[in-house]
Amino acid sequence: MTQIIINMQSCDTISRFKTTSLLFSLLNDLINAMPDQADLHMGYNPHINKAIKYIYENLDSPINIEQLAHKCDLSKSYFHKAFKESTGLTPNNFILNLKINRCKQLLHLTGMSIGEIAESVGFYDCVYFSYVFKRITKMSPSQYRKKMRD
Repeated sequence: MTQIIINMQSCDTISRFKTTSLLFSLLNDLINAMPDQADLHMGYNPHINKAIKYIYENLDSPINIEQLAHKCDLSKSYFHKAFKESTGLTPNNFILNLKINRCKQLLHLTGMSIGEIAESVGFYDCVYFSYVFKRITKMSPSQYRKKMRD
């Protein structure tokens, strides 16, 4: 942190690049620490705990609910029912909410493009990402970023 402050006080280009690099490194460390939040759900059914841990660890990839149920040794229908009883959300809505929350953090804290942010959480179609983001937050990713920066 001290190095970031020193580099910010300097006006040369190299120091600015170093500062940007340090900030991205810090942000990456913070984001990678987020899977520990899965521990918040440890009071759930052990099968659901396993699923939640997997979701947090693989948030940047497409997650197939049927495969997730299989990883938990449950049928798809029972998994869906047990997951909703435990979390209050369907598995798909749980995953989407986590992804959108991660995107909100990145929109607020980074200069990454909306496409880069979408891709970082497993959305490979920007139009679909914007649709889902707006459905959940009631504003587009661009509007959200602007609001958070004002």
